[in-house]
Amino acid sequence: MKTKRFLLGLIVLLLLAIAVGSPVQYRLCERLVKDRWVVYNELLTFQLRIDKNVEADSVIFFGDSFMQGLNVVAITSVGINFGIGRDSTDGLLGRFSQYSSITKARLVVVMVGYNDLTTKSNKRIIENLNKLIEMKPKGVPLLFHSIFPVGEARVDSKTINIRISSVNRALAVICALRSDLYFLGVSSSVVNAQGYLEQRYLLDDGLHLNREGNEVWIETLREKVLEILPRKTDEI
Repeated sequence: MKTKRFLLGLIVLLLLAIAVGSPVQYRLCERLVKDRWVVYNELLTFQLRIDKNVEADSVIFFGDSFMQGLNVVAITSVGINFGIGRDSTDGLLGRFSQYSSITKARLVVVMVGYNDLTTKSNKRIIENLNKLIEMKPKGVPLLFHSIFPVGEARVDSKTINIRISSVNRALAVICALRSDLYFLGVSSSVVNAQGYLEQRYLLDDGLHLNREGNEVWIETLREKVLEILPRKTDEI
């Protein structure tokens, strides 16, 4: 099954445990991989049930934990959230074509890639995003949101943000070459002069957005979606 690509990042934990040589650590990592795989598949199963009843002309959102925790209805009244926490480009490639609703969507919005940074090169991440573009139904526009940089307090934040910036630039170039692709960068209001996410917009993990951060993100996405798809008279 294609969605088993999602396991690649988690299997790294097992390999690290084997390298350390501790049976206890190995069993803990093995259990973690299994538990996460079960949760991922349960979420996918429920989403595919929802997918059967998604109305035409919806705006469908895909991504990882950033997207899963976002109130997409605050962006558009016809928003559907198919984000899954800890997802990667491999995971999204494996599940994307299973959603029949994307064939009748007004717009598909994607933000994914952060969870790939520990297991893939930037080149591989971009290759996967290009594959996702090729899977897109003809005539359905696709909006990519850039990967958010991390906060300054995180370990290796400078190195991580350099990689994130590189992926984002490459994705922006790809989107600029096609009329059915759109790219939305991170709002300048949530980052500081050094390119780190402002601490006041972050949860304690230094990665995910808090309520204030999501409010800014929602407003930025709302403006972009309206730019791409002017609001219909029957939408609120």
